Amino acid sequence: MRLFVALFLPSDVRDDLGRRLAHVPAALVPADRWHVTMTFLGEVPDDRLAGVESALDTVPSRDPIGLRVAGGGDFRRTVQWAGLHGDLDGLRALHGDVRAALGLAGDKRPFTPHVTISYARGAVAAEALRDYAGPRWRADGFTLVLSRSGYRPLRTFPFAG
Repeated sequence: MRLFVALFLPSDVRDDLGRRLAHVPAALVPADRWHVTMTFLGEVPDDRLAGVESALDTVPSRDPIGLRVAGGGDFRRTVQWAGLHGDLDGLRALHGDVRAALGLAGDKRPFTPHVTISYARGAVAAEALRDYAGPRWRADGFTLVLSRSGYRPLRTFPFAG
């Protein structure tokens, strides 16, 4: 099974971002898939799922992380994204804690928190977000997600703080 760990955007944040992107002439990632990837695990054998969940149970508790979708950009003009503002240090700490709990080495590239909004060539969606600042929200947990013909949340791990 193909797994990743993510923070999903609350519905009011998705709705606001969706209104901003409604007239963008690019194929967008469906709004119900908008998320911040904390780490991608890739293919995990079915019999390892319980171990992954047990490992994620050890992620240290924390207070909710205050975030806001704001601005946009692209990676190599093929992945367009919405940026994040707010407690990025807290988000980076969560990223590190999730990876450490799973026994994963540090990333080769620095963690760049973002929400992928389109895989269309060009940067028209990212440009539509240049001066965008969405509603503030508080991430109060992370989710283990199965990626197969869409995304299926397997389990949410609430922050205890």
